[in-house]
Amino acid sequence: MVWLEYEHKNTFFHNRLTGLTKLIMTLVIIFMAGFYWDLRYLGVLLLFTICLALLSKIPWHWYRNLLIVVLLMTPASIQLGSLWMVRSEYFKVLPREFTSKVIIHIGKLPVVGETALTYGNAYWTASFIIKIFISIMALYFFIYTTSVSDLSYSLQKLGIPSSIIFLISCSYRFIPLMLRRQQIVTWARSLRGWRIGKNPIKVIYNVGPIFFSLGLSAYNAVEQTTRAVSLKGFDVKKKTTPIRDIKFTYIDYVLSLFFIAVFAISTYLNLVYNIGNI
Repeated sequence: MVWLEYEHKNTFFHNRLTGLTKLIMTLVIIFMAGFYWDLRYLGVLLLFTICLALLSKIPWHWYRNLLIVVLLMTPASIQLGSLWMVRSEYFKVLPREFTSKVIIHIGKLPVVGETALTYGNAYWTASFIIKIFISIMALYFFIYTTSVSDLSYSLQKLGIPSSIIFLISCSYRFIPLMLRRQQIVTWARSLRGWRIGKNPIKVIYNVGPIFFSLGLSAYNAVEQTTRAVSLKGFDVKKKTTPIRDIKFTYIDYVLSLFFIAVFAISTYLNLVYNIGNI
């Protein structure tokens, strides 16, 4: 199954937009998710990215992997990191009566000090989780709808040096290639009766051969990826030439200018009037 890899589909985003337009859209969404903390604005942004993903026909198993990533990233580290935010001074917009209201009092911990679960830090944690969702969904949209050649041409248009474009293009192909090999190795071992187990020591012991097999094939994968990217016309010493004529259409100009304008206005309102802050 394809994951984190471009796949051609007959959609508006695959066929009508250039890679540069999609890159601008993706960066604007990620940056806006970065400075927004208000759940109302994040909710609108989340619905918008979900619509982009659905219209791009991103496979459903990508969403399952997204949930796994979020579950791994959020529970202990994020919640423990926010429990010390018990003082209402950390919040500039939300009412202090709301942010300081204690749900569960934990007590005084070494180094951290007084800790508790309040409505304020629970709100912060929920916002952070939604930020992760939005950012990953935006990256999904860009990766699934943008080929390697379109990506390199977009970076070239932004004035990125050819050597950096070459490294990014290789990584763009290397990651899905290694994911495919990991799936093949895991499936092959499963057919032979391999199970990961539940004991932590046995898990490490059972997973070890998989990482060993992937390590042995990593060198060949790097060589194959570099060769494949080179055959597509990439050269670190000279400008990249797109394999097809890529021109900005009226739709590209409108969407690019719209997203840049929205980003500029929302950034100004956020910094000056605290709109989107908590």
